[in-house]
Amino acid sequence: IGRVVDDQQQPISGAEIGFDYPDDLASTTSGGDGRFRLTLDSVPEGDAALVVTPDLYHQLAQVDFDFEGSEQNGDSPLALRPGTIDLGTLVLGPAGAVQGRVLDPERRPLLGGRVRVEPADGDHLYVDVVEEDGHFVVGHLAAGTAEIEGLKDNYRITKVEVEIQLLRTVE
Repeated sequence: IGRVVDDQQQPISGAEIGFDYPDDLASTTSGGDGRFRLTLDSVPEGDAALVVTPDLYHQLAQVDFDFEGSEQNGDSPLALRPGTIDLGTLVLGPAGAVQGRVLDPERRPLLGGRVRVEPADGDHLYVDVVEEDGHFVVGHLAAGTAEIEGLKDNYRITKVEVEIQLLRTVE
């Protein structure tokens, strides 16, 4: 059980909460009040990360866990057991998003291309250009300058610099 809120303590509804273990071990979605319930039927050995994926305009969150019975490594202080997990309140800060289209020199959508977003903090985010019109959207970005570059075999695509603004989508 738990609750997902923003930095103003307002609930974030529709956030996906789940364990990133080789397979989807357990997952749920937060309700209109930000509350969620996550239950484990069984607990494998090893460690996993609980990943919280909200809308585009809030930061991603990750909490590392060790499953009960696995070797504690000091970096993952929370042990998991079967049953309902009380995660308390997860506070997510604001973020921004960027969207656009990737086109070839003839202004046709570049199908199968990828977009690399490099925020000022040095993290690289990749997204596949999956829409037929070449459209892409990347969210969960910190405010500041970011470089965007389209990638595809045999194509050299110009880098574009954009200013990411919190709680907004930049085109």
